Amino acid sequence: MSGMVNWNALRKFVYLSTTGMEPSSGSFWDKRAETFNERMAQLREVTDLQLSGIRLQPDYTVLDIGAGAGRIAIPVAKRVKQVTAV
Repeated sequence: MSGMVNWNALRKFVYLSTTGMEPSSGSFWDKRAETFNERMAQLREVTDLQLSGIRLQPDYTVLDIGAGAGRIAIPVAKRVKQVTAV
């Protein structure tokens, strides 16, 4: 079909051309995990500041829409009854 985009093939091509690694390789994901952990460490102070501005009670049920990797949802879950992260 003309005009159809194979997004999976495009994603693989972009990863391969920018990183030199196939996105299904273990080394690709090891590098991604390292970068992710560094970024989360950098955001720890921001996360603490954001959480300090939220009034949470142990009996609360929280809905986190757009939770991503859970940077907010996970620490909130330690302080409330339940978190639903979408």
